[in-house]
Amino acid sequence: MRFMRGSPNVRYTIDDGWLVAKAKRQKTGANQAYPGLCGAIVASGQFMGGGFSEGGKYIDGCRLGTEKLGNQTTWKWVATNHHITKVVADLARLSGT
Repeated sequence: MRFMRGSPNVRYTIDDGWLVAKAKRQKTGANQAYPGLCGAIVASGQFMGGGFSEGGKYIDGCRLGTEKLGNQTTWKWVATNHHITKVVADLARLSGT
């Protein structure tokens, strides 16, 4: 069985879907693409700020060089954390709390 590496990507939940920044897969140094991908998310106009979720904080920190580059597991955590925080905030807003 072969181990397959995916291409570096950062997924970010927005109001009506996902914003995905993706780079081509490199044989070495693949995680070097993450600061640029995070910069694209922040510059998109859809970024809710580093204070919205821990995932958003990590995205902003990676862009600025204050967080580690991480690996695919890290970036799945970042996407999941932001997604759950966004869904909970949306549900709270709908219920008026």
